Amino acid sequence: GCDYYIWKEVSLKGYHPRVVVIEFNPTIPNHVYFIQEKNINIQQGSSLLAIQELGRQLGYTLITTTVFNGIFLRDDLMPHLPASVDRNPCIDDIHHPTMTTDIFQTYDGELKFTGAKKLFWHKLAMNPQQLQILPKKDRHFPF
Repeated sequence: GCDYYIWKEVSLKGYHPRVVVIEFNPTIPNHVYFIQEKNINIQQGSSLLAIQELGRQLGYTLITTTVFNGIFLRDDLMPHLPASVDRNPCIDDIHHPTMTTDIFQTYDGELKFTGAKKLFWHKLAMNPQQLQILPKKDRHFPF
């Protein structure tokens, strides 16, 4: 949950390891910038995008991921990698999310869900009909 803040704090105290492996919330899409509240009692996890940005601020480059972890290399060590390794990698080339849920809206106001349709850590299915804003009778194109 608070991995983002822990990395930031240890860096401010002068600890700069060569490699950092840090957990992110894999249910958050790559394009979403989300930092959970700084509260050890909250377990939401931050997005890979937010953690990648923190890494840049601290002098690290995201070089690869696992399903749950970003692996960062300190920038001064990047020249030691083979020339074939991208020095400014795009997050979408590094991480291919498999646990995200995307929501889009149709012209008539229905919300559609793609991807994962369950709360992974609670083992509960999402019911798209229970998550609708408009009742079915009111779903029509308004113009």
